[in-house]
Amino acid sequence: MTAIQIFASFTNNVLSSNWLRALIAMVGSVVLVVVVYGVLSRLSKRRHSKHFVMVINSTRKSVIAFSFALSGTESIRFAPFRWRLGLNYAAQIAVILTIVWIIVNILAVVSTMVVERFDITVVDNRDARRTVTQVSLIHRVISITIIIIGILVSLTTLPAIRTFGTTVLASAGVLSIVAGIAGQSTLGNMIAGIQIAFSGALRIGDVVVVQNEWGTIEAITLTYVVVKIWDERRLVLPVSYFVNTPFENWTRDTSQLLGAVLIFVDYSVSIPELRKELIDYVSSHPLWDKRVVTLQVVNSTELAIQIRALVSSSTSGNSWNLRCDVREHLITYLMDNNPGSLPRVHIDVAKPAAGKDTTQN
Repeated sequence: MTAIQIFASFTNNVLSSNWLRALIAMVGSVVLVVVVYGVLSRLSKRRHSKHFVMVINSTRKSVIAFSFALSGTESIRFAPFRWRLGLNYAAQIAVILTIVWIIVNILAVVSTMVVERFDITVVDNRDARRTVTQVSLIHRVISITIIIIGILVSLTTLPAIRTFGTTVLASAGVLSIVAGIAGQSTLGNMIAGIQIAFSGALRIGDVVVVQNEWGTIEAITLTYVVVKIWDERRLVLPVSYFVNTPFENWTRDTSQLLGAVLIFVDYSVSIPELRKELIDYVSSHPLWDKRVVTLQVVNSTELAIQIRALVSSSTSGNSWNLRCDVREHLITYLMDNNPGSLPRVHIDVAKPAAGKDTTQN
C-alpha cells in the first residue's frame, strides 16, 4: 500500500468519525457567529450607532456560547447511544442558561440606555436621580428573577430533580418556615431596597449625613447602599439601615442649601459696616445663588458677641466652599481694618490714689 493510499484511508476514517462531525458542526457554528458579529460591529461603528455597539459588545460572548450549546444538541445523535441521554440533559441545561445570559445582557443594555437619557450632573436633578435609582433597582430585581427562573427550569429537565421537587412541594410548609428564619435579614434588605427606591426617601446622588459622616449616595442595590464620603472613603451600609435609622438627607426636595458662618467678635465691632462688607463680597461671588445673604448677632457673652453670616448656594459642595470663603474674608477684613474688633480679654487696672506712695519698704 502506497503512502497516498494510507493517507486517503486515514482521512476517510477520520472524516467518517461521528465525534469529528460533531466537533466540526459545533466549531463551525461558533465561527459563523463570530464572523456575523464582526460584520455587524464594523457596520455599527461606521454608522456611529452607540446603542447598537453596546448591544453587540454585551451579547457577543453569550450568543457564541448559545450557538455552541445549540449546535451541541444537534450533534448528540453522533455520540454513542449510551452517552446520548446524559449529553442531551447537559445540552438542554446549557441552552437554557445561555438564553438567560443573553436576556440578562440585553436588560443591562436597556437599563444603561434609559439611565443615559437622564443627566444627574445638572443642578436641578432631583427627578433624574429618582428615575436612575428606580431603573437601577428594577433592572436588578428583573435580572435576579430571570436568573432564578432559568436555574429552576434548567434543573427541572433532570428527572431526579423533578422527583425531588415534588417532595419539596409536599413539605413546603416546613421549608418555608426554615427559609424565612434563615433569610429574614436578606429578604428584609431586599424589601427595604424596593421601598426606598419607590418612596423617594433616598436616591443616587443624594447628599446625606450618616453615622456623623457627610457623603453622597454612590450606589443603591437590593441589599446595601454605598456612601461616598467627602474624603474619598466608602461607607457601605445595609439598606435596612436607612429604613430603621434616622439620617439627614440634604437633597430630599432640592439641592439648594443655606450655609452659616459663626464668628466671635468684640463689642466694639460695627455690625452695619460688617454687614455691608459681607453683602458686597457675596454679591460678586460665583458660588452664591442670589437668594439669601444676611448677617445677624445671634449670641453674646461677657467677653464677646457672636455673629452669624447666612448665605445660600445651589448645592452642598458650593455651600461648603462659599462658607469657607466668607469666613476667611470676614476674618481678613476685621484684621486689616479693625484689629481691635476681634475678641479680646479686658483687664481693668486700678490706678493708685493721688499722693499715695505705692512703694514697699
